[in-house]
Amino acid sequence: VFGGVKVAQNPKGSMRMLISTALVIVIAFIAYAVADSTVNPQWTYPADEKTSQLVSGGLILTAVLGVVAIASVIFLEVSKSFK
Repeated sequence: VFGGVKVAQNPKGSMRMLISTALVIVIAFIAYAVADSTVNPQWTYPADEKTSQLVSGGLILTAVLGVVAIASVIFLEVSKSFK
């Protein structure tokens, strides 16, 4: 609640956070859209196609955000070494 009030009071200062949040949401929708929804009958837990697609999308999102985090750390370290 307090974060929303802060963004409403100073939207120009919160623009980077809003863009980052929107980018993560877009990546999540893309990950869900490309996720596989096949259900393997050998799985021990009951899953339908929707659950399988949600799990696959979550795994894809985790992998993409992990790669982005590692790449950003490497980029920041390399750029810091040239300063």
